[in-house]
Amino acid sequence: MIHFDSHQQNPSKKLTKKVSKGHMRHALIAAFYHLSKYLLILALFAMLLTDLTPARSAEPADSKAAPLFSLTDLVRLLKTSSVETLDDFLLLLPETFRRNPVLIYSSRSTQSASRESPRVILSNNDASFLLSFTGSTHLGSDQNFEMIQFDRKTARFEFAELKFARGEKPELVRHSNSCAGCHGRPKDPRPNFESFPLWPGLYGSNGEKLGREERKSLTAFVDAAKSLPRYSALIDLEETHLEKNADGTLAGHANALLNLKLNRLNAQRVARMARKNKEYPQKKGAYLDALLCQNLSPVPFASRHFPERDPTYTPDHFTAFDQAGDRNSLSAFFWAVRPKSERMFSWTLSFGDTENTSGIRTSGVSALDYAQALVDGDDDLKKKTASPLSLRNCP
Repeated sequence: MIHFDSHQQNPSKKLTKKVSKGHMRHALIAAFYHLSKYLLILALFAMLLTDLTPARSAEPADSKAAPLFSLTDLVRLLKTSSVETLDDFLLLLPETFRRNPVLIYSSRSTQSASRESPRVILSNNDASFLLSFTGSTHLGSDQNFEMIQFDRKTARFEFAELKFARGEKPELVRHSNSCAGCHGRPKDPRPNFESFPLWPGLYGSNGEKLGREERKSLTAFVDAAKSLPRYSALIDLEETHLEKNADGTLAGHANALLNLKLNRLNAQRVARMARKNKEYPQKKGAYLDALLCQNLSPVPFASRHFPERDPTYTPDHFTAFDQAGDRNSLSAFFWAVRPKSERMFSWTLSFGDTENTSGIRTSGVSALDYAQALVDGDDDLKKKTASPLSLRNCP
């Protein structure tokens, strides 16, 4: 028989305490394990949110207000650099400005072009600054930049040239007279750019799709451009001009994007021109109706708002617009605002010999864009017109 000393603890109590401590340890370990899982999930969720949320420190407070490369910036580069050649100066321009250019193989400007040496048009994000150059030496204009800057305060396009001559400082010539003859009004010039889907002489001339010969010559040019000092300054040509979208169009949409942006700027110019008409104070309501009335019928519209006009000056050229109900056609508006003596191409971006008198189309820029430009420059219309603007049925 075994006797326990009265001063010794009962072994069963020791076992109970050991078991209790064991359970507690396991419970703590289990709790820590589950807590770790939740903490890990929370950490992963936080990482996901970080990836989805743009880093504020890496971008301006308002990305839409980010400065655009402009003629002013180019002049600043001109003053601070010591380069003397066009090829070297190209490399000073921002890479984003040198990406996704419009390429022209048949040019009607003073800068000649060919399939092997196309004329290049570079533009900033909203097309308010354009710069062109060529590698073709045919007309001797391969040593200059032709430039257009849109001034939003005056709603005017301003023209300039930068001329290079080896051994001399590049010369900046503003408001160059050499541009006036081909760009509409002599005192109110604008860019020349035909509307979708035809851009004669541009790579991707038919709806931004390349024909067999176009693709062959463009592929050869892009390959050769890599080793040509001037054209090698262009960024990602293979990606923007040789890759295709699912519908067969050029991946970069260079032609369509420039067309759209220039027409948006021209809407501001046209609104300013309309406000200069002598009849504007009395006719501005009619101008706005021509843009916003989706049930507009040409003859009643003309007789109601313009009874003083010569009966032989009819709005027949916009009847197709009325029948089709196509709000991308602005024929009614241009008929209303354009003086009879002035050719339509001075108001649009079209070359004079290719304008379509059966309807004026502006490639993605709608009647609402023109109406907004008209209202934005007229405090009286702002007060009388509901915002936001919308198409409406008119009596």
